[in-house]
Amino acid sequence: MEHSVPSIFIAEITKGIHDKALDNLEQAVKARRRAISRAIISGAIEPGDIVKFVNTISPKYLVGQLARVLNWRQKNMTLEMLDKNIGGRFGGGMPFGCPPSMVTLHKKGDGVVLRDFDSGEENEGDDDDDSPGSPGELTMRDFKVGMPAKTAAGVRPSYIANQRGIIKELRRTRILFVFDNPPIGTRFERGVVIRPRNLVKV
Repeated sequence: MEHSVPSIFIAEITKGIHDKALDNLEQAVKARRRAISRAIISGAIEPGDIVKFVNTISPKYLVGQLARVLNWRQKNMTLEMLDKNIGGRFGGGMPFGCPPSMVTLHKKGDGVVLRDFDSGEENEGDDDDDSPGSPGELTMRDFKVGMPAKTAAGVRPSYIANQRGIIKELRRTRILFVFDNPPIGTRFERGVVIRPRNLVKV
């Protein structure tokens, strides 16, 4: 059950009753947010989970709204609003980044949800060359769900190169690839969304 901050306490802060403790209150809030972030990053919230925006989020129309966790990128999570009709720049189903301290877990998901999208960021699981492929390279048509494969030698980071696994899902231009021996404790533990040219048939 969620508990809101008592309105009387907020009113007392506004009136200046707790002015001598403002620095301590600020430090306590920051420490708590860091603790929440560490708990989330350690695995409390995973791709596929549903999260709820806290009342300190900005813009305020997001307060109480629900979103699905698509992936982790560095210290932020990638989210997608459940309400596709919500206004503003977060509507329309487009993924966006959000600090973990701005959400709470609403409902556990039922599995991996790794979405590929044009975020302007580096594509994990791809090689360094982003030029068009050569005629001999594999394409989406060369793969089927359930087919065994392995990552090519040039993918990054290097610890997921030359790793065997299976094709879990075919997307528009990418493949969800799940490792036979997943790199535990990394963002690729549940799989990686990858270009077909960066996979090899086995």
